[in-house]
Amino acid sequence: MSSLKETMQTFAVNQALKYIEGNPDENLPKLMDMVDKFSPDDWYVEQRKAIRTAIEAGATTVTVCDTAGAMLPNEFTAFIRALYEGVPALKDVCLGISCSDSLSMADACAIAAVGVGVTELKASVYPLDTASIGNLAKVLSARGDSLQAATSVQLTQLSRIIDQISWMCQQGGGKRGLDNGTQDEAAGIFLTDHDNA
Repeated sequence: MSSLKETMQTFAVNQALKYIEGNPDENLPKLMDMVDKFSPDDWYVEQRKAIRTAIEAGATTVTVCDTAGAMLPNEFTAFIRALYEGVPALKDVCLGISCSDSLSMADACAIAAVGVGVTELKASVYPLDTASIGNLAKVLSARGDSLQAATSVQLTQLSRIIDQISWMCQQGGGKRGLDNGTQDEAAGIFLTDHDNA
């Protein structure tokens, strides 16, 4: 049986989500202002102050992170929208994001963030608890138009490079260590000097 405190917290969170869903563009900034007023640690206020200070000091790129990897795509986009609302100057700089993949949602959160104006994504080739550059490139290539985004990444070359880097990382712990980075042609994956074109 849950305690009264847990019941009240659950009720409050559910009410806040319903309020946001009613009109996210209008209600989210209002809710964030209310959180700013009543938050005992002023955690969100301090984040926004830090972003404002960085922009005022001349930053041309600001990166925010979900290092816990606890947000779902809709929650992450609500967070990004709240930042844009709370820091209007953010619209004049490049906003980058980094998402942890703790819940296997980093790719989805990153793509959703592009849909609300994020222009830089932290991603990796080899699985390092962040978004996958291969997955992001495929989605942006195939569906970028629906996100008002574009990429000039050449997917075939990227796929070869990803396979090569993955192979080298896997070989790093073996008896051979890292060699010259080429595989046997029989494996079907290798880089040549023609791949740089």
